[in-house]
Amino acid sequence: MIKHCSCGKKMEVPDFDCAEVVECSECVGKKNVVEHPSYYNVGKVEAWDIIKTILTPEEFEGWLMGSALKYLIRYKHKGYPYQDLCKAQNYLGKLIKQIKDNK
Repeated sequence: MIKHCSCGKKMEVPDFDCAEVVECSECVGKKNVVEHPSYYNVGKVEAWDIIKTILTPEEFEGWLMGSALKYLIRYKHKGYPYQDLCKAQNYLGKLIKQIKDNK
């Protein structure tokens, strides 16, 4: 089955979902750009952890929903549709966890 590495390159791989890391030979060993992009780190802390600390639970849920929508809206327009859909799925997963944890 043809899938895409998180960098956008096409690869022949077994069936999988976005939660699994799929890497081309050039990306092996690099941080996952969908779930943990290095450009969102401040030292050893990811930006989303800082945002979660600053916002109320309701504000954080809104930020997660907005982030997922951003990737859903633009996935056909930036050249990496698979990567953007996986990012949307990642934010939706975090939103679901946030809502489940705050019940």
